[in-house]
Amino acid sequence: MGKIPNGILGTVIGSTGNVTAYMLNGENVTRVKARKITHFSIKQLANQQGMLVVNEFFRFMGDFLKVGFDLAAKGTTKNYHNIATSYNKKNALKGEYPNIEIDYQKVMLSMGDLLEAQNPLTEIVSGGLKFSWDLPGANSQAGQDQAMILAYGTISKQVQSILYGSKRIEGEAILQLSSKMQKEPVETYISFISADRQSVSNSIYTGRIEPIS
Repeated sequence: MGKIPNGILGTVIGSTGNVTAYMLNGENVTRVKARKITHFSIKQLANQQGMLVVNEFFRFMGDFLKVGFDLAAKGTTKNYHNIATSYNKKNALKGEYPNIEIDYQKVMLSMGDLLEAQNPLTEIVSGGLKFSWDLPGANSQAGQDQAMILAYGTISKQVQSILYGSKRIEGEAILQLSSKMQKEPVETYISFISADRQSVSNSIYTGRIEPIS
């Protein structure tokens, strides 16, 4: 049963018929309940599989995605996970149902207008990976930005990341990998966040690294 705690012109909370109302980011939002469908078209099945594939990929990336998309969600009725899922479901999938999979090169793990990593490179070092990038100009304010780096194990589905790593002016950051991830191909990504946490860059795909050992 829906309730209007603040009178007839106030906020509606709860369900009435096939309509559900709730609060999201300070706004009163209403949604119509979906009808139960027993037979799905190929397009519907592809949509469902696409959502499952993206959610599986994101399973252990919650903290990284929150930092990466939280600013993009401000001022909207969506949260960081909604935006991350919507973008990647639309842009970072390949194949046809029932063989839909992630297109790692097109994945975006953060979204913003901060300067992106310039000419980033990922290479193997003892126990993990070294991410490097071009240094900013001497008078650039970007030097204090901090690197956000992430590696995704394509077999184990494990994720290792650093949210607030080396400063951009340092030109490199080291990410240690678990012994399991050192034995499998990993997909790698880098982005930057400003020192005041008010800006973030789009993430950049920095390639697949084959097993270290």
